[in-house]
Amino acid sequence: MISPLPASGPPDEVAAVRSQLLSLFAMLGKAGAAGGALPPAAAELSLTTRGLLRCADHAGQGLAAAEEVSAAVAREVAGRRGALSPSGAAALSAALRQSGLPPPPPPDDGGGPPPPPPRIEEDAATGERTLVIGSSRVGPLVAPTRPELVPSEFIFHDSAAHTACLERMLRDWACGHHMLLLGNQGVGKNKVTDRLLELLSYEREYMQLHRDTTVAALTQTPALTDGKLVWQDSPLVRAITHGRALSSRRRG
Repeated sequence: MISPLPASGPPDEVAAVRSQLLSLFAMLGKAGAAGGALPPAAAELSLTTRGLLRCADHAGQGLAAAEEVSAAVAREVAGRRGALSPSGAAALSAALRQSGLPPPPPPDDGGGPPPPPPRIEEDAATGERTLVIGSSRVGPLVAPTRPELVPSEFIFHDSAAHTACLERMLRDWACGHHMLLLGNQGVGKNKVTDRLLELLSYEREYMQLHRDTTVAALTQTPALTDGKLVWQDSPLVRAITHGRALSSRRRG
């Protein structure tokens, strides 16, 4: 079992940041209904209750609690768009300031020093291993039961952009959140996912999907054993049963 390390922020600070987050949630709700005291562009900003809970989970994880929550809010509000318009980003920064939270950190433009690549730290006394990516830490890592199911032996370059993406993914992982990576074909979604699972030593099942995939095919797969046709659990069922990650790719 892999569990996040305790929150890095003091309990009082985490509680204060979550209170400010509630104020922001109420402020955005009023802006969407009647404009309020925020710029007109704030009317297009929305934060769902589920998104509010996800942002609250980030308090105290990795960065200072307030900065991490502001970054989580920006991701939640942007949603599937990936980024806000300039006016929307300015309105969100104004709303964050009014609620007492700092503006979200600016995206890395590559001008600063490159971040250190992901690393595994091992405690000399206990032998426990901890994954460290940027300011995020997750541990202890547990040796897999089926090492052959852990992604490995693939080409991956730890660039600054990759490390930043892996750090954000690790924070969501530490909070217990589900993740959905969106992007055009060939941008490296599977590569980044496999790299994170490799660093976590986490077992993965793989399933090929296509337009003719049926519900039955999602749960059982045929196999020839000793000259007989037998039905075995599909990768989806095995992943659920053994607590593994499931990677899928759609063809056609």
